[in-house]
Amino acid sequence: MLAGTLTKAMNLGGGLWMEGATGGDKGAGSINASNYYVDGASGVGFPSRDIFTTSGTWTRPSGITRVLVTVVGGGGGGAGQSSSNSQDGSDGGTTSFAGDTTIQATGGAGGVGNASGIISRGGAGGVGSNGDVNTTGGDGHNGTDGNIGGNGGASYFGGGGVGGGDNGTDTWTAQDGDAYGSGGGGAALESGGSVGGGAGGGGAGGFAQGEIAVSGDVTVTIGTGGAGGNGSVDGGDGKPGIVIVEYWS
Repeated sequence: MLAGTLTKAMNLGGGLWMEGATGGDKGAGSINASNYYVDGASGVGFPSRDIFTTSGTWTRPSGITRVLVTVVGGGGGGAGQSSSNSQDGSDGGTTSFAGDTTIQATGGAGGVGNASGIISRGGAGGVGSNGDVNTTGGDGHNGTDGNIGGNGGASYFGGGGVGGGDNGTDTWTAQDGDAYGSGGGGAALESGGSVGGGAGGGGAGGFAQGEIAVSGDVTVTIGTGGAGGNGSVDGGDGKPGIVIVEYWS
């Protein structure tokens, strides 16, 4: 690239913007720029990163006016059921970062249980909003025949808890959600010699990621994981959500 006055903003391959470039003072092929952006965030090198797994306040560093925020809602709890008793899992909570724009993701729905011992459905995944990228968390899996609970839904960060079951010979416990925002596994218990369907797993929290302006300190709310239902046996708990704040200083 030749030295000289360039356009105010130029896009190199869609990933690098240079604003106010005047031509390089290091010879032909160099560029001077008063400001530039890499993947939507100003600065160079590795970003600073603040991670929240509990609610709190993000303190804005001096000079930082824009941040890249990732949020995941809490996972729903798995249901528990037997042929005589059932309880749905609780819904996961909403996770949010209330900057100049509030990026948020709702929690996954709890799994469903049925006392009749029929196959029960998993909870729906939560939904992200106000980010540049917004996706729905994975639905919890339905229970299956043989008193086997459904697995919890997978979040952006990974899989949910494995469903528990009781096939009349072997018994295994429903697991809590593993990755941030993932759903808990559903559970089922053989009762009175009846082997039926299993309870549904909890849905995973939604996902949102975006670059937003920040003009001050920001309230961070982490969505709680939903509690597993107890229907003579406990479903797994959903995993709480998470917020990641990245910026270049």
